[in-house]
Amino acid sequence: LSVIGNQYSVNEIYVYNVLGETVCRLLITDYRLPITIDISAHGSGVYYLRFISEKGNSVPVKIIVN
Repeated sequence: LSVIGNQYSVNEIYVYNVLGETVCRLLITDYRLPITIDISAHGSGVYYLRFISEKGNSVPVKIIVN
C-alpha cells in the first residue's frame, strides 16, 4: 500500500485489522515523501487505516486487500 501526496502533514498512520488489533504503526518524519505500508504478512482481508495530523485530527480509511 502506498500513500502519495501527503499534503496534510500526517504525523502517524495506524493500520488495524477487522478485530481492531493494531497491525502496523508508522511515525512520519517527512510528510513530503511517499509512504509505503507493507501489510503483506497479514494476508488478505479488510483493514482500517487512521491518519493522524500534526494537529491531532484523525481521518479513517477502509481498505480491502486481495
